[in-house]
Formats: sequence, structure tokens, C-alpha cells
Amino acid sequence: MLTLGLFTWVINTLILIMASKLIDGFEIKNFGWAMLLSLAIGAFRLFAGLAFPV
Repeated sequence: MLTLGLFTWVINTLILIMASKLIDGFEIKNFGWAMLLSLAIGAFRLFAGLAFPV
């Protein structure tokens, strides 16, 4: 479970970097900021899932 979670975190980071290359006006300075944003998105998804269970 831990490995899958870390892998998902890295995949989300790479997707954010690709999005910043493709979308004008959306810029991420470096890999570290992308990882931090990916962590923030993951935390938001966790708390949203707890607040609004399906």
C-alpha cells in the first residue's frame, strides 16, 4: 500500500509537470514545487473523501 501511494504521488507530479508544459498560463517552476502541489492535491482528495463518502 505504501509503495502504491508513493508511486501515485510521483505519477501525479509528472502529470502536473506535463500540464505546465502544455497549458499557457499554468507554470510550475521545478520538480519540488510539483511534488508539493501533488501532495496538497492528495491531501485534499483524502479529506474530501472522508467528508463526502461514496
